[in-house]
Amino acid sequence: MLPVYFMSANQLSYSIQNKDLIVAGKTPYNKMYRLNRCVLASAQGPLILTVPLLHGRNQRALLNQIKLDDRSKWRREHINSIRTVYGKAPFFIYYADTIFEIINLEESYLLTYNVTIINRIFDLIHYPGRVSIAEEELPTAIDKANLSNQIRYHQIFESKTGFISDCSILDVLFNYGPRSLNLLMK
Repeated sequence: MLPVYFMSANQLSYSIQNKDLIVAGKTPYNKMYRLNRCVLASAQGPLILTVPLLHGRNQRALLNQIKLDDRSKWRREHINSIRTVYGKAPFFIYYADTIFEIINLEESYLLTYNVTIINRIFDLIHYPGRVSIAEEELPTAIDKANLSNQIRYHQIFESKTGFISDCSILDVLFNYGPRSLNLLMK
């Protein structure tokens, strides 16, 4: 598993169904993994949120060495974007405060930040599993074929923008609330 910032519902569904809940911390970082990005389904189409990284995205380091760059106000910007996009979603009021607490976690490293986010999402959807970080290097591959079964569900602005695939788990959580796990397990 590659721990992506508020990973897509499809990635999370695949990981849950295949019990792929171990992260290889000693894997070389690759900017193509997009571990610091998530997609929201906004009224104007896909909205990409990016967590800034210290030393940029072209660095040569292991995943467990990549640091967040908190010199900008990115956390506040992400919270404002989420509030704007999902403020009228059916379950926003029930999950927003917890999501905003998660975004504001005092964490220095991208890997542990993302793993913490995934585990907190598991708590919110009542999934009993946990993501853990392996000390040894494990094979990590992004296999698009594994994600070919896209989860389809109702999105707030779908009538305006069409269905936006690969949206963050936030999209499912704010739209489906306690039924999120059932959707992910299909």
